[in-house]
Amino acid sequence: MRKVKYSKTDFKYSSLPTTRKALFFDLFRNQYKVILKCGFVLLMFSLPFMVFSIVMDFVKLGIYQNVNEEELSGVLMLWSLTFNIGFIVLMFVLLIAISGLMRVIRQLVWSEGVDFWYDFKIGVKQNYPHFALSTGIILTFYLISYLMLIFFGFSLLGLSPMVLFIVFFIGIYIWYILLANLYDSNFKEFTKNGLFFYIKTLGWSILFMIALALPLMLNLIGNINFISLKYLIFVIVMIFYYPVIFTIMELYSLDKFDKYINIENYKDYYRKGLF
Repeated sequence: MRKVKYSKTDFKYSSLPTTRKALFFDLFRNQYKVILKCGFVLLMFSLPFMVFSIVMDFVKLGIYQNVNEEELSGVLMLWSLTFNIGFIVLMFVLLIAISGLMRVIRQLVWSEGVDFWYDFKIGVKQNYPHFALSTGIILTFYLISYLMLIFFGFSLLGLSPMVLFIVFFIGIYIWYILLANLYDSNFKEFTKNGLFFYIKTLGWSILFMIALALPLMLNLIGNINFISLKYLIFVIVMIFYYPVIFTIMELYSLDKFDKYINIENYKDYYRKGLF
C-alpha cells in the first residue's frame, strides 16, 4: 500500500506565492502531476484528428504517385479543402477537452483544491457553449478566408480576409476564451472585452498567437519518411507543450483582469491564489 505523506506544518495563507511568476514555478513543483494529466486528456481528445491527419497524409502520398501533372494542382486543392473541413469538424471534439481543462487550470492557479474529473465535467458544462459559439464563428471566417485565398490567389482580394483573420480575429478569440473561463456574461460582452484586452496587450497577445499556432507547422511535414517523427512530436506537444502554454495564458490573463476588472468589480477574484 502506498504511504501517504502529510505536511509537517499547517497551511498558512502567507505561504502562497506573491507573484504570478512565482505561482507558475510553484505549480510545476507541486502540481506537475495534475498538469501532466491535463496533457494526457488533451492527447486523448486529439486522437480523432491525429488519425484523420495520418489518413490524409497517405492519401496525399497516393495523389503524388498516381495523379499526372496536369491534374495535380486541382486534386491537391481538393485534398487541402477536405483537410481543412475535417480539421474544423474535429476541432469541436478537441474543444471538449479544452473547455474542461481550462477550468482545471483556473482552479490550479487560484491555489484551490482540484477534483480533476469533477472540475473537468463542470468546465465542459460551463465553458463548452461559449467556446463552441466563438469557435464556430472564428472557424467559419477562417474557411471563408481560406476559400478566398484559393480562388483569388495572392491578390488583394485573396489575401485581405486571411490577413484580417490572423491579425485581428484570432487575438480577440483568445481573450474571448480566457474571459469566458472566468466570468458569466454573453457573446457581445465577451467580444467587446476581448477586443479591449487584445489591444491593451498586443505584444503578449501576438506571442500567444504564435505559441498556439507554432505546432501547426507540423502539417508542413509531408515526406512519408518523416511521418513517424511528425506524430511523435504531435504527441509530445499535446502532453507537455500545450498545458504549459494554457497555464501561462491563464496566469497572464488573471493579472490583466485584476488590473482592469477585478480590483473594482470582482474583489473576490482579485489576486486570488496569491498572498
